[in-house]
Amino acid sequence: MGRLIHLNHLDIGETKLQEMPLEMGRLTKLQKLTDFILGKQSGSSIKELGGLQDLRGQICIRNLQNVVDTRDAVEADLKAKKHLKMLTFRWNGETENPEHDKELLEQLHPHTNLECLYTVGYGGTEFPSWVGNSSFSNIVCLELNGCKNCTSVPPLGQLASIKQLSIIDFPGVTFIGQEFYGSCSSMKKPFGSLEILVFERMLQWHEWVSFKGGAFPLLQELYIRECPNLTKAVLSDHLPSLTTVKIVGCQKLLVASLPSAPRIIEMRLYDDSRDWLIENLHSGLYRLTIGTFQSLDSLYSLLEVISNEIEIRVGWMMDAGSLQLKRLPSGLHRLSVHGFQSLDALNLLMEQMDTLSVTVDEIEIEECDALRFFRSNSSYQWTSKVRFPYCT
Repeated sequence: MGRLIHLNHLDIGETKLQEMPLEMGRLTKLQKLTDFILGKQSGSSIKELGGLQDLRGQICIRNLQNVVDTRDAVEADLKAKKHLKMLTFRWNGETENPEHDKELLEQLHPHTNLECLYTVGYGGTEFPSWVGNSSFSNIVCLELNGCKNCTSVPPLGQLASIKQLSIIDFPGVTFIGQEFYGSCSSMKKPFGSLEILVFERMLQWHEWVSFKGGAFPLLQELYIRECPNLTKAVLSDHLPSLTTVKIVGCQKLLVASLPSAPRIIEMRLYDDSRDWLIENLHSGLYRLTIGTFQSLDSLYSLLEVISNEIEIRVGWMMDAGSLQLKRLPSGLHRLSVHGFQSLDALNLLMEQMDTLSVTVDEIEIEECDALRFFRSNSSYQWTSKVRFPYCT
């Protein structure tokens, strides 16, 4: 491989290579290199990247746990590779020396032209200062995944162009506060361009507080998944662009203070232990999905503020027949209920439908395995369509 000095493109994605061939640094005309895989004690070392100054597009540097001397990362000279747009750093296995990982990532400082950055399996206790630095004004997507030893998230709010941010599997983080937003000037709101924000598998995270001066002016989608100890999430008072909120596996989240976002189109709440208490929900909500709830007492008070036409999905309740349809909003457009444990519960719901004073465009009965037949009644005035998906 070292003799192919005129090679421009080398795609080794989806292969099972364990290391790079020797003398990769001689391929100075390489423009595309999908992966650079570091062996334990053989193959090309990371410093061989230093000679590949014309690399562009994207590259994934794998098995960074095999870098013994962090000075080799200095010679990789990523800071000079101005044509790289997407960069992935990947570690495999448990970290024996968190300080070594931090120093290594410090030396892997890329050029500020970078647009997308992904880190997987980083073992340091904190990120180096260049991660989140405002000089990376072209960053549009950032994912930090599997940072087992980090006790805080880096200050990312000053990344002026970032549109998509995912923070996944940070088991050591317990609190996210002002440090997350960085040191933005009083004239600029943190995360001024962010459109999609994801938090996932933050096992010890218990509180998220908003930025005092407001943040996320362009945020459209918010996802919080599998954060079982999160008890409080207070966002900015005003998120004018928010359209989608999805919260899954947050069993201790007692209060979710959602902003008065006038454009919320879809909100999904899934839980299996207790009711939700939602504050400040705007009446612009269009689609509400409720999953695996034991009761619906708090839902009714929530629906009192909703005046627009909406679609409601209710699933896997302890007693689906206890859903009181008369307390649903008059603007109900579509009702989907699934997970009935018995036909008795379904019959109770159907009896209520006969007494409805409003018309629902569509009723969907989903995943009711006990259902064997459905007798159509010409007197039904409450809907024009009934569907039975996954009723085997």
